[in-house]
Amino acid sequence: MFSPQFQQQPSFPAILEQAHESPYLVDMLTQLHARGNQVHVDAFTTRAAYYKTETGDLYIGSALFPAVNDEGRPIGVTDLKRFVSLLGHEGGHAVLQDHAQHPSSPDDARAMGLAGEGVALTAEYIVASQVSGSMWSGKSIQDALESTAASRGIRADIATRRMSDPATNWQAFDAQAAQQGAAYYAQLSPSTAPNITYNEYYAEAWAVLNTRDGRTLHQHIDWDLVQSPDIAIVPHADGAFTLNGQAVPMDSGPHAGKRVDFTAAFDADSRVTGETRQTPRPATFSTDESPAGFTQHDHVTRESADLHRNPEASQPERGAMPLLSEQHMNWLRQAYVELAPGLKAQGLDPDRSLQVAASCLYTAARHEARWGAPRQFLLSTDGSTVGVQHENLRLETFPLEQALNTPALESLRATEQMMQMPQELPAEEVHRQHDHNAPALRR
Repeated sequence: MFSPQFQQQPSFPAILEQAHESPYLVDMLTQLHARGNQVHVDAFTTRAAYYKTETGDLYIGSALFPAVNDEGRPIGVTDLKRFVSLLGHEGGHAVLQDHAQHPSSPDDARAMGLAGEGVALTAEYIVASQVSGSMWSGKSIQDALESTAASRGIRADIATRRMSDPATNWQAFDAQAAQQGAAYYAQLSPSTAPNITYNEYYAEAWAVLNTRDGRTLHQHIDWDLVQSPDIAIVPHADGAFTLNGQAVPMDSGPHAGKRVDFTAAFDADSRVTGETRQTPRPATFSTDESPAGFTQHDHVTRESADLHRNPEASQPERGAMPLLSEQHMNWLRQAYVELAPGLKAQGLDPDRSLQVAASCLYTAARHEARWGAPRQFLLSTDGSTVGVQHENLRLETFPLEQALNTPALESLRATEQMMQMPQELPAEEVHRQHDHNAPALRR
């Protein structure tokens, strides 16, 4: 039920041991295995976890695995239990969610998508309860579901619940919990579209997918950058509606790095009747200067010069240096040289600067196929954010704190692993807990 790559993770023995504490999770994984499916590691979307409809498999981002010590034991029990609850959530999508129905309108897509989140969240709660841990999705929803279970007098029974239990014993609780979960997720943001809500994303993604070249358009849109006003569904009195896209950011295809306007008309039966595509708008920032809010440092310190000659010179961690390509070694040098002066000004030593450079290398390598090689590595003027600007002028940013919490070897090994794995999955950076495709892709 676990792929070879999953079983090679240092924390796998501890994960397996903890998973066996939840009979409900064991049942879900057993059913997944009986269908011929597995749980995989995704080295590309490192901070995502999702169910892939096309194959029926589960994917867990490599950065989500619990940290372990030299003996392979988890450093934090809380993180291990939360990780197991995440397996329960994605297992709920794979095994418990109804994938036989297909949405026929934006409203259907929204309702079915949120219903699926509610089902998965209920499974996550059951697993978290059985391992006496915290839910991946957060304390507030866990407290709400605890209250629901207590009010129905079944809190103690959850500890031994199996998937084979008679449905009538749990029907009322499952229905109420799923409703609570759907309402909870409606106002959250999906990891693929962190600036809009699930409520918006499910409907808008369905409409985009159902235009005449919808699958291509959906793939080219940079959902990471889409804001609420960018894509709108405008209803008409006769039941028809219009899909309007205004300055929608694109991260691949012929208009990568630009913003595109488009419209599509749908009749009352949600069938597309016509669409237009306008001339792409120009790029959002100049090619001659750093993006607003970022500074490029072009002087070299003694420490950065040393790294330029020998990237292994500043290596605080034990273990062999990963086998990076010459191109990636050059990018690592570039990131260190360009960032070290600004980081030193904040009091960071060369080892910590290398951590940041390694995180930048991984980000640059992950997006190279879509956005081109890194053009420059940047530090925000307030020192809180690191940026990688690619050849197509796309600026990918992440918090400096995130880089400092990731060991350099971890980033370098992830880059090495990415080089060795087939490019089967979209390289999407995520900002929340788990990743789900639009309903039409999952049903």
